[in-house]
Amino acid sequence: MDIGLRRITNEDIVIATMQECWDEMCEDGSVMTSPDLLNEHWIGVTVNNSYAGFFRFASLTSVMAECHVCILKPFRRYIKEMAIKTYEWLLESPIQKLSANIPSFNKGAIKYAEKMGFSRQGENTDSYMKNGKLHSMIQMGINRKDMEDLCHQ
Repeated sequence: MDIGLRRITNEDIVIATMQECWDEMCEDGSVMTSPDLLNEHWIGVTVNNSYAGFFRFASLTSVMAECHVCILKPFRRYIKEMAIKTYEWLLESPIQKLSANIPSFNKGAIKYAEKMGFSRQGENTDSYMKNGKLHSMIQMGINRKDMEDLCHQ
């Protein structure tokens, strides 16, 4: 299996991918907006030359970025391999830590984050509205050493 990465520079690709995953990703009242392709890193992933989705990295500090992942369903079984390839790319940057906030009811996303090496680091209660009900957000993260360890397994 060949995993490829390429920075996305066409917002139509991001929007089309988000539309595929919108109901899973977004809380009540969310409105799709144009992605910030200049100030954030939107990394497209391919599996055997077929587009599989993206990783989005938004800087929170000079050494930490928030990670959002949107992988199309047929390719989700390759999430660990995609993460390792993405970490290899990230390790060439000054990034020391990635964070993610995942709704507590989204067990699938939490499971995928754990497969990517993320660990639970906290909880923000009553912070996400879905189907008219408040939910907690699980705060997850991975540090540079853990990314390096995954890449060298």
